[in-house]
Amino acid sequence: LHIYTLGKCMWNDIEGGKEVIKEAVEILNISKKLIEITHGEGNMVLENVKGLLEMAEKECERE
Repeated sequence: LHIYTLGKCMWNDIEGGKEVIKEAVEILNISKKLIEITHGEGNMVLENVKGLLEMAEKECERE
């Protein structure tokens, strides 16, 4: 969950620009993998990570 929180904080850094968004995507992907291993599929936390990751990836594609 700490890695997810880091990714979420980076995503919320509106002044960071595209580079921070790319880093947030990488961190959220790592977080997703860790949560899948420790909590299994379908967990509420995992769904939150996936939702934020999708949003960050779309933002990355736009820039």
